[in-house]
Amino acid sequence: MTPRIAVVGSINADLVVQMAKLPDRGETVSSAEPSWFPGGKGANQAVAAARMGASVAMFGAVGADEPGQMCLAALTQSGVNVDSVLKVSTPTSTALVMVEHTGENQIVVADGAKYSLKAEDIIYIGRGTREIEISGTADIYFTSRMCHADHPTTLVTKEKSDAVVIGDKKFASERTLRKYIHDQGVASSSMAMGITTIHEGSVWNTMPCHVHERRTEAYLYFDLDSNEKVIHLFGKPDQSRNFVLSNKEAVISPAWSIHTGAGTTNYKFVWSTAGENITYSDFNLVETKNLK
Repeated sequence: MTPRIAVVGSINADLVVQMAKLPDRGETVSSAEPSWFPGGKGANQAVAAARMGASVAMFGAVGADEPGQMCLAALTQSGVNVDSVLKVSTPTSTALVMVEHTGENQIVVADGAKYSLKAEDIIYIGRGTREIEISGTADIYFTSRMCHADHPTTLVTKEKSDAVVIGDKKFASERTLRKYIHDQGVASSSMAMGITTIHEGSVWNTMPCHVHERRTEAYLYFDLDSNEKVIHLFGKPDQSRNFVLSNKEAVISPAWSIHTGAGTTNYKFVWSTAGENITYSDFNLVETKNLK
């Protein structure tokens, strides 16, 4: 059976210059004619896996420029599927690689590939990122969690999310659930995240409700008119309480608490969990008849 591997990571265009010795601070040295090569840790791993016989799909971003075309061509030539590589409007990330005759090198990476987000797109920003610059007028929702492992920064568009229709019109709970960050998708050491859209004619979310050990969950409700509300239930199943929430308001539920609600109309909400338990399906259902 052929192994199937998805690689999420960087795709760089490497500008390689060779010289007798690496320059010291303030020193000028001469070099041979520079050469361009496809690179990036993620792309290199994808090529290596493909050459070993695996079926490999690459997830990353390149610019709509010649270096980006070079990188995509090299990946394709090595047998890597590039259908999920995003083509962005900014330049492809470039790495300046200075190599001396002994093989020692210095590398400088310019992260030129920026991310353009549309409504209901999300971006997972990995550990170690020092600066984030945001432009535009859209509403941005941030959720974060302490991280103990390195995972690459990854854009997930609404169209690329893992979507499934759940619920039942009979119980006014029909909805589309989209998973973005989860154990079978974009990886994270301690977070899962998605967006749920309540269908027209339905009002309930997460019903039947549940609790899940070892993770906390936050809901952010949005796409509600200013005069509409969501009645959000929380607390222990046999001691429930409620919040009355408006558009763009959030609520946090600890592991022992239910988290469900009904709106005066249909709506959407972002759900985000944090904790040791990141398996989406690992929860304990609460029978509706047992709610109090």
